[in-house]
Amino acid sequence: MAIDFVPIDLDRQNFAAAASFPATEPVRKLIDKIRTLQASNQLPTELRELPQSDTLSRTLSVESATNLGLPVAVVSTAYKRHIFVQQFQRYKAIEEGDERVLVGVGVRWMLDVQQLDTKASLTNILMLTASAQLGLVQAEAKFDVIGMSSPQIDKAIPDQTMFNIDSYAQYSKALQTIKDLMWKPETTIQSRILSIPDTPAEPYSDVIAKSWALKQIAKGMSRRQSTTHLPDPRLLDTVTSVYIELVDGTEDASPSESERDSARAKLRPWGLA
Repeated sequence: MAIDFVPIDLDRQNFAAAASFPATEPVRKLIDKIRTLQASNQLPTELRELPQSDTLSRTLSVESATNLGLPVAVVSTAYKRHIFVQQFQRYKAIEEGDERVLVGVGVRWMLDVQQLDTKASLTNILMLTASAQLGLVQAEAKFDVIGMSSPQIDKAIPDQTMFNIDSYAQYSKALQTIKDLMWKPETTIQSRILSIPDTPAEPYSDVIAKSWALKQIAKGMSRRQSTTHLPDPRLLDTVTSVYIELVDGTEDASPSESERDSARAKLRPWGLA
């Protein structure tokens, strides 16, 4: 998994801890080079110098979010919590040898969700919003802008608040407003480190994680049992997402027979049922 949503104050010593793979010496050297460019104002300062853009959406475990340096409080009820992150970014890649680091600007909002009722649906942001409105979950929302500023952008950033249908509308509007404002001439652009892209082999990890999770659900294993015996810790977030989508209840809930059948149906096209 890429180190998406890298906090802007993450120092290079923390990259190894935050990464799902060890930070190699070439990566460290490239990060040092980029920080030198940043200190001397040589990173892109205009959007036309950031030709690529994408929107990233992730569901993270509390542990993974904490390792990435996201502002998540660690409490005893962490097993009932999920971290939803959505981020829009414009960027360019700085390369040296086989290593690549993305620099640019971004808008990120994060939901720290605590599940209060097993009936809550956490499969996507709209279902989560409905669950929050019904009191089935409690979610705290936080909004960040990375690498750009202006008085208009500062005014558009919503306050940190509890999440409900009103704040969802407010945050969605703020995201679009800031995406428009970033092109205004009065907006100051100061590119920051955004992420370290996946290595070529990394895209296959999601397939491995999904098949692992589906097999465990088909066997009737709870999420806690499955994540405790992962063959590779890099699979944690995807496995967690599959369980949230398919299995109702807490981390210790065993899949129902219908949920096990659903997992088998998803495995069948792969010849794994």
